[in-house]
Amino acid sequence: MPIPRLSTLVFGLVAAPFCVAEGAYAKGAGGLPAALMCSVSEQTFVVYLSRIEPDGSAQYSGLNGGVAKVNSDGVVEPAETMKQGDCAGRTIQELREAGQVLDFAN
Repeated sequence: MPIPRLSTLVFGLVAAPFCVAEGAYAKGAGGLPAALMCSVSEQTFVVYLSRIEPDGSAQYSGLNGGVAKVNSDGVVEPAETMKQGDCAGRTIQELREAGQVLDFAN
């Protein structure tokens, strides 16, 4: 039986604080948040930092297939399922101010 989307979101929000890196790993993220929360068509996706490129750009991937890309200037670029989402075209700082990021623990 598939897990309802709300259950997946709740699991992600509850589990994320226990899964984020601390110390040296968090510093290696270059100020990028551990996760982004983006809404697409009335569904909220939690996507987690999965790859940082040498140029400072990053890719976020979700357990449910959501993908977001952040360019080296910190702007979320439209990507795959997130093309029409409320994160596209916004900066990490704007998302942070809107409460749509989960940061690494210090």
